[in-house]
Amino acid sequence: MQDSITVIKCSDLKRLIKEAVDEATKDLALPLEADVLLEKPLTLKETAEFFSIEVQTLYNWRKQGIIKGFSIGRRVFFAPSELRAIQARKQKKAI
Repeated sequence: MQDSITVIKCSDLKRLIKEAVDEATKDLALPLEADVLLEKPLTLKETAEFFSIEVQTLYNWRKQGIIKGFSIGRRVFFAPSELRAIQARKQKKAI
């Protein structure tokens, strides 16, 4: 058998990875979403800039339960999907 190289589009690779992750995690209590796993978490500063607020306001939001975030060591990060969900809720209230 000869060695061969297979060329695959990035979008096809993402789809295959998502299908594999979905299949591997379908029996878990909390299924993992491949899209969330592939997102780069945002820092406190980046998140504050996203919402056009001060970092202190972001700390207050965490205390109030408006936003969750997660810690790695002493640093706090936020999932972009959570930020989009909060932004969507804020827009609905504005309407």
